[in-house]
Amino acid sequence: GSTFTGVAVDNTISMIFFADFGAGAILSADLDGQGVAPVATGLNSPEGVAVDPVNQRVYYALYNGGAIGRVDYDGNNNSSIITSTGGQPTGVAVDPAGGRIYYSLRGATIRTADLDGGSPTDLVTGQGQIAYIAIDVAGGKIYWIDQSAEMVRRANLADGSNVEDVAATGGGAYGLALMIATP
Repeated sequence: GSTFTGVAVDNTISMIFFADFGAGAILSADLDGQGVAPVATGLNSPEGVAVDPVNQRVYYALYNGGAIGRVDYDGNNNSSIITSTGGQPTGVAVDPAGGRIYYSLRGATIRTADLDGGSPTDLVTGQGQIAYIAIDVAGGKIYWIDQSAEMVRRANLADGSNVEDVAATGGGAYGLALMIATP
């Protein structure tokens, strides 16, 4: 059956992309939910998704596959760009201009890598059970849900320093998104 576990919006083309954990697929649809179509299938439990509108790619975390994948919006060039994350990735975020992806491992760590998956390094460590992540490139922050601490936290995007609590979740939080206000 279907278990939807991640969603990302590309407003430049009025599309949403989402992961279906149970069906092992990344799907797309119009913003009103019409026109649902597969982008990638046969995946090992896709979890979080992020879009790169500049290069028209979807990045996704394979929870049970322990990998990070990438596929073009049209379904071409589907591949694992990080074949072994060293854990169970849950969330993914992308900064196309900065040339970086960010991904969380269900546990204590958030990692970052080049857009092609090269040079993966730890960004934030020593947390409880990190779930989903979101980035604020302009504000220079990365946000995540620490499920064991029941807290939304953030740190500096550049180097993972200055970890701070933002808000209590009051229990099981299973998604995170940022809406950046523009002046």
